[in-house]
Amino acid sequence: MSSSATLEEAFDQTVTVTIALESAVHDLRETETHMANAASTSDGKAPNPNDPPPKKGTPEDMRRIGPRTHPREVCPEVRPELMIGHLTAQLAKVIELRLNPPALGTLKNWEFLCAHLGSSLDEINNMRRSDNPTGQLLKFYKEVPLARLLEIFCDMNRVDVLISIQDGVKALNDSEAGKGSKSYYGYDIDSETVYSCSSTSSSNHTTKRERRELKIEKLRKELDGFRVILVLHHEENENLVAFCRMLLYNLKRSIEKCKLDYKILDVDKCVDEENLISTAQEIYDNSDQIVVVLSEDYSRSVVHPGNMTENVSARLQVKRLLHAQTNIEYARNGMKNERFRIVRLQGTPDSLRPNGWASNTLCYLFPDMFTNLCESLFNVRNTRSGTRESDETVSLQSTES
Repeated sequence: MSSSATLEEAFDQTVTVTIALESAVHDLRETETHMANAASTSDGKAPNPNDPPPKKGTPEDMRRIGPRTHPREVCPEVRPELMIGHLTAQLAKVIELRLNPPALGTLKNWEFLCAHLGSSLDEINNMRRSDNPTGQLLKFYKEVPLARLLEIFCDMNRVDVLISIQDGVKALNDSEAGKGSKSYYGYDIDSETVYSCSSTSSSNHTTKRERRELKIEKLRKELDGFRVILVLHHEENENLVAFCRMLLYNLKRSIEKCKLDYKILDVDKCVDEENLISTAQEIYDNSDQIVVVLSEDYSRSVVHPGNMTENVSARLQVKRLLHAQTNIEYARNGMKNERFRIVRLQGTPDSLRPNGWASNTLCYLFPDMFTNLCESLFNVRNTRSGTRESDETVSLQSTES
């Protein structure tokens, strides 16, 4: 029994060794066959049809780097009614994880996004103290269209962000205006209904969207045929409030008295809480001239706000947004002032001139230089049509209310 067991063990070992040797010989022969076929192919001879098919690609092909992916190729399309506030918690978290880290080299992070959405340098510096600046940014600009956010991602060349959120944004776009999932911020962007995990009917949302569109259309009709002059101001001191009221009154009275085709828009009268940013942007884009009334209150609350995440009124949000737009436009025009008129209320120091503006920028002191202001406003070159207004100079004297 012991001898037969020994023979079986020896037989098993022999078989095992023989298989291993045959495998090695087979691999060696296969390698030699491939080398011979490669040599024959290089000599112009036809390859053997019995040979296995060659592997696709070569080491040189594997080392080649293809063309880079353009951001527009992976940017999902969304409906215009979708806002940043419609982002789900998962999508917002992905964006935060991608944009919160510090920018290295040419990589752009939340600071680039913040600047392109209209935040001032003081607001950006204040957000640097936060552990989650991107989250604060998304919450603060919750009423900005989602398409605008994706467009900025393309400008940032952040293909990684676009690919990460591509599927989620497509699902959000296919849902009923983002109401199929709970909003990251827990409430409806339309400020009328609270988000819930259960789906809601789209009829109310459609009605609200149509109402916003009707308001924009109504605003355009009201401004049609007029050259709009938008007046940006913010006063808390009683004396400054009185001076600003006097300025607005005299401007409107001068237009009526001379029967000019101008229309004065007070920023305080241009706040549409249901359509906050879109209405303000529409007015800004359609204004021929913009009067910026400087005061200490305006500088403290609008130009240099302390904390951008504090609970501020809709009126103050609009003023901050529009002032940020003036800085962006001024820089885009090569530091040239084309449609802005700076007015300094009496008692306001000249040091409150906007940062970055040329020191020789003409600043009109009110009420002392009201006549010069009117001549500048009502007898300037029309930057939109490229034609000059009537050569007749409008000379007006300020009248107190």
